[in-house]
Amino acid sequence: MRPEPPLGFVHPLVREAVLRDVGPGEREFAHGRAAGILAARSAPAEQVAAHLLVMEGAGVVGSLPGRYLAFASGPAFDPALVAAVEARLALVRDALAPEDNGREYLNFAERARDSEVFFGAEAHRRLREIKHRVDPDGLIVANHPV
Repeated sequence: MRPEPPLGFVHPLVREAVLRDVGPGEREFAHGRAAGILAARSAPAEQVAAHLLVMEGAGVVGSLPGRYLAFASGPAFDPALVAAVEARLALVRDALAPEDNGREYLNFAERARDSEVFFGAEAHRRLREIKHRVDPDGLIVANHPV
């Protein structure tokens, strides 16, 4: 990085090497964070906009960490089958445990759980701040609230 403002890479090859190792979700998050920091420090609008314009619009979570994403379901057409289906799903979860990184995909969540598992700690913290600022009385409800 150049030590003097504006911050940037000293050479295009350095930039390419760094960006190759940073996934799109991480890049999205970093640009959003940089824009927020610059705006809070009353930086010129062009500097803030430079970060916002390169964001791909992936939302809070642009990608999930890990090599795999798994979803398993089992229809229990009779209430008596629920326990058996749950037991089989537990076997699947146990088999995949070595690959588990603690994150979950929101659209796959069938039961209530702490929503931090969907967004990660930092993004969850930001969402909670926004929620408290926008909805201080808690009028907005969701299946998986932040």
